[in-house]
Amino acid sequence: MYAITRHPYALAAALASIAAGLLHGTLIAVAHIGIPPAFLFFLLAGLLQVSWGAQFLYRRTLGWFYAGAVLNAGLTFFWILTRTLPAPLADAPEPIAPLGIVVAMMQLVAVAASFWCLYRAHATTYARLALVILCSLALAAIGYAAAKGTEEALRALWPEMEEGAHRDSADERHGE
Repeated sequence: MYAITRHPYALAAALASIAAGLLHGTLIAVAHIGIPPAFLFFLLAGLLQVSWGAQFLYRRTLGWFYAGAVLNAGLTFFWILTRTLPAPLADAPEPIAPLGIVVAMMQLVAVAASFWCLYRAHATTYARLALVILCSLALAAIGYAAAKGTEEALRALWPEMEEGAHRDSADERHGE
């Protein structure tokens, strides 16, 4: 209980990441079950977010603060990319839906709460914040480019993949 009352922003960061991860690993992954690469991506993203959040509840080092910030901000930037450019394995950008906005906000809460902890401990600078943003943007851009660049190989690997599965009613409800 001491850690929770002593570090409420760390708790907020951990719980926000865990909540976003649970949504990625369940509702959003299931909404993409007809697209195995997307399903696996959301499952892995959710697992990473839940793992980081659970670990962050008990072990808060400078590296863990930054790793969680890059992970959550990177996933948020990836979400923005897939709303402005054609999503991987799709010909058009994904729609913006309520669940996607909720998950993006949870991820941003995790990033902001992490940085607030660092700020209160006098352990952050503008240069470190800029580095986290640059690393997050790079993570999103590299992930997007890799996914778009391997579309043909993924379609060959999973020929039964549903065409246009990004646009079914489940995806519009879930927003990912």
